[in-house]
Amino acid sequence: MPHENGMPTWQELKGMSDEELIRNIDLQFGHGGDEKFHLLVAQCYRDELSRRTGARATDTMIRYTRQVRDFTIVIVAATLLTLLLEALCRAHF
Repeated sequence: MPHENGMPTWQELKGMSDEELIRNIDLQFGHGGDEKFHLLVAQCYRDELSRRTGARATDTMIRYTRQVRDFTIVIVAATLLTLLLEALCRAHF
């Protein structure tokens, strides 16, 4: 349920899908009358959509950073194993 002033609540914004947010943005831009109010409401929906986009981008970057970290660990381990094996081979020959 929106606030008495007609603005959406935080829980309403969080509960909407991206498509619903976009539909509400378009709906607010299509209203006549008090244009400033509708622009403010549209901005609320756009802010939530932007927050979600940023959160998804951050999650993706964190996932890629973890993958790079894991690959680095594998490469370091393989390098150390190679050095150890070479040292053992030189000691026996």
